[in-house]
Amino acid sequence: MSPLANLVDPGMLSSESPSHADDASLLVRSGASDDAMADHEHPDADRARDRGGSHEDGSVDSSAPPLAARDTSSRDFPNEKLRQSREVQYEKSPLAVWMGMLVNLLASALATAGLAVSAAAYPLYAVTPTPVLAFLGASAFNAGYLIYMSPIGRWLHLRAVKSHHRTNQPPHSRGVRPSPLTTCSVLPVPFLADNYAYVLVDHATRECAAIDPADPYGVKDLCDRLDLNLTAILTTHKHHDHAGGNHELQRACGGNLEVYGHALDDCAGVTRRVTPGDVVRVGQTRLGVVHVPCHTTGHVVYAVLGGADGEGENDILASENGSARDDGGGGAAAFDASRVEALFTGDAIINGGVGAFFHGTPRDCYDNLHVRLRTMPDAALVFSGHEYMQMNLKYAHWLDEECEATASAARQVVARRHRGLSTMPSSLAVERRVNPYFRARDRAYVDKIERLGKHIERGKKKRWYRRYLPERRGGAARGNEKSLGGKDDRAEERKETGATGIVGAEDVELGGLGARAGASHAAPASVAESLRCIETLQSLTQYRHLIEDAPVEAPRASRRGGSGAEGEADGEPAERTSTGRRRAPAPGPVTL
Repeated sequence: MSPLANLVDPGMLSSESPSHADDASLLVRSGASDDAMADHEHPDADRARDRGGSHEDGSVDSSAPPLAARDTSSRDFPNEKLRQSREVQYEKSPLAVWMGMLVNLLASALATAGLAVSAAAYPLYAVTPTPVLAFLGASAFNAGYLIYMSPIGRWLHLRAVKSHHRTNQPPHSRGVRPSPLTTCSVLPVPFLADNYAYVLVDHATRECAAIDPADPYGVKDLCDRLDLNLTAILTTHKHHDHAGGNHELQRACGGNLEVYGHALDDCAGVTRRVTPGDVVRVGQTRLGVVHVPCHTTGHVVYAVLGGADGEGENDILASENGSARDDGGGGAAAFDASRVEALFTGDAIINGGVGAFFHGTPRDCYDNLHVRLRTMPDAALVFSGHEYMQMNLKYAHWLDEECEATASAARQVVARRHRGLSTMPSSLAVERRVNPYFRARDRAYVDKIERLGKHIERGKKKRWYRRYLPERRGGAARGNEKSLGGKDDRAEERKETGATGIVGAEDVELGGLGARAGASHAAPASVAESLRCIETLQSLTQYRHLIEDAPVEAPRASRRGGSGAEGEADGEPAERTSTGRRRAPAPGPVTL
């Protein structure tokens, strides 16, 4: 085919004769050229045609349309740009030009002012010690946190929820289905970018309770569609992405709901204040209250108690001896923890991790997981407040690439999230094996985290004045250990790090701890060692965004042994559909 054929619109050519595309293109172009040449050589005939049309012999065709009724734009101005240049054009409105100048001037002024402020503040920053900068940063964060916890923050939260519903955006997770328990079922309600509310439905009475209904519109719509009798709201803590919908849902239900929450958090709309060890009733379903302060001061966990209903007659049973028993003051000793079937943990346990320590310390986190919730059975399901499991397990795998349980769980979760499936619920059995904060009692794991933390801390960029100060090896770390209530483990540090007292790059890799991460120990880590581990875990969370897109690979031992196709956990063949495609994983707890 001739290159000229590419200039012709394919729609102009007949589909019945595709082999004559070159001839057609030449005919089209030659016809236009012949008309132009004829007009140039016979201007009189052209004027006659303009007056009324004529034949080649000079006779006028009266049936030809007049000049005004003929399209002559392509004849007079064959070039589109030339035609536009012949049209009348005007300048932009002076007001629009002036407003554009003012906008550019304002942007330039703001940029100049910002640069001036930075230039003025930089000398102060350069000479300000790091502890002072940390204090100022913490003060700025606290100011923003106060604004978030004000009614302004609640209004902004509800505005975001309304906007999400108004635009009909899909939920962040699909494949959500109820989790049946002995006396009730739990329905997850995903909303916004990663949040969850829950509806607990009692089987005997069809009464239900909303747990952390920060999306009051979605929860109310679900209850109406299922014809459920909503009687209570259970609030885990005061943050608006958990308690921000209490007032709105109470108003939508005519003000007849009982709203439960801890007194220390002063949650929005609370009508019944709970204390550790209380038992809340929803129909014939009983939920125990466990106080777990760390994320907030009054954070609580609601534990669903299964089995026969034979304890207590009142809606709330106060614990008489809970504080004196071995539950760390959480209240779990007030009821039979072995009967717990599910936990609504809010942000105390976020699947694969924990919430930020807004009002707590590593000691509070340690007590929550290893003292207050210690008696909870492994089979208990965990319903948390956020869809963070993929991020948390990638972080856990980065911390310990040799852990086969973590790698297996991470691969399963990544496969689910790739299809947009929910990872709720988890279970305490899974959390105790893969959650880094639960593993803080394992001495071998504590050694790995300590070595990794030292390696990363040494690789950080230091302040400019540090080069002029004598280097202190390990002094700050030992002082920090003493501040946490631990002893000076100088001899143990030398044993772990070698004769030089420095962990070299060959000992620890940034993406994992390698085979030399440490030997296993039979005895669990001490409380002080666990607290140091938890503190290091919190400090290392700032690097989570660097590993968001990193693939999760099997441990080297598993790779040497051989495995199945990619995406098939532990080398087992994946379940296939009737068409041979790999079946999407089902929602629910991962299997280890």
